[in-house]
Amino acid sequence: MCLCGVAAADGFTGTYTGNGSDGQNVLQLTQSGTKVTGTFTVGPTHLDISGSLVRGVVQGTAVLPGTPVTFSVTLRVEGDHVVGEITERDQDGRPDPQTTERIVFARTGGGTAAPRPAPTQAKAPAAPARQQPAAPALDGGDLRGIAGRVKTNFKAEAGTKVLAAGQPPLTRASVNAFTQVLRLTFGVELTESEYEDTSAVFVSYYKSGDAQTRTMLATGWQAILTELNKASGPERQQAIEEVRNVLAQRFESGAQAGNAWAAAMTATIQKRTQTVATMKGPMPDYAKKATMHQQMTEADLEASMEMLYFMWVASGRDASLVTPEATATVRMAIVQNFATFPAQVQLFFANAQQVYAALRGQWAQASAAQRAQMAQQFAISLDQLGLTVPSRGGGDRISAGGAWSDVNGKSHGEWAGEMVQGLAGSSYHSSW
Repeated sequence: MCLCGVAAADGFTGTYTGNGSDGQNVLQLTQSGTKVTGTFTVGPTHLDISGSLVRGVVQGTAVLPGTPVTFSVTLRVEGDHVVGEITERDQDGRPDPQTTERIVFARTGGGTAAPRPAPTQAKAPAAPARQQPAAPALDGGDLRGIAGRVKTNFKAEAGTKVLAAGQPPLTRASVNAFTQVLRLTFGVELTESEYEDTSAVFVSYYKSGDAQTRTMLATGWQAILTELNKASGPERQQAIEEVRNVLAQRFESGAQAGNAWAAAMTATIQKRTQTVATMKGPMPDYAKKATMHQQMTEADLEASMEMLYFMWVASGRDASLVTPEATATVRMAIVQNFATFPAQVQLFFANAQQVYAALRGQWAQASAAQRAQMAQQFAISLDQLGLTVPSRGGGDRISAGGAWSDVNGKSHGEWAGEMVQGLAGSSYHSSW
């Protein structure tokens, strides 16, 4: 599997300062294409940063020179600021989202980054204060993309559609095969946003890659999927495990080398194992029989946010009323209030990846009359959860705090139980 870089503007180069839990921090960055390097300094201590840029976000690592201390780092430019998130890694080297600290850096210098401080023997900086999971949430582009997919009823594009011309051409089937390989090997059910990100990466890497890269992206995943589907019984499980082990090794080594795609895929897979809330109280009998999940992972949380927004748009509500800031607020409220929700609502969020995939698949296959019934149920469900349409004051202006200003979920859990019981573990999958 070939993982290669894509050129980009040098928008991160500069010097920035910000205030974190340990006082003032200095961030010095130099960008060259998709490669971003620099230092993160707290007093006499500095961490060396290295990462790669993908879709405007730097993903990489911060290392304390001469020690095994490492952190995961994400950086994004917002106006004249760089917003950074630094996350402690556990003993297995995986990011621990509970330790994420968010710091807003103001630009204090441009052009070439300032010289790096001389190495010191200072102690490792204290781990970031424990917080609720970081909220990458949905940005404006994600929200527009989901709304657009609802308008087309999640109908799948033909697998023969060419995404990038060449020999052989990159088609929609190329990306779909990759998503199915992820599903088989890691149990990953991508959200719509993750799928669109994956498609964009495939196109970028195909256009910038050599002949071997283009062939792998265009036909390699179909070949792998075909071989996996050929096997049966113990042989199939063994083949899946072998592919999973190879991919995990490739993604991990690629991420350590600073490859953006490998880092993104590693994070996507790890989110499926990072628990942010655990179900309290007894499991309903139907949930026990279906062996449903009791833990809500980072991936379930992100799928929950997309699913709620899908339900909002599908029920005919104004898509523009929901902002990225509102989704981030609700995201945090779900985590904080999870234990107070009825069992059905907890199961709904803990199994959101499967439920959301099933809902999209059912919506795509439904008739107009069936969609109308689903839309009516979605509207009732959102109101019961506290995600109501804002009231209108004088002059027909939106008031009362705006859409998604509250979430309770402390009653009326029947709708969630019906969705989970009827859809989770079904044969439906997202349309792609």
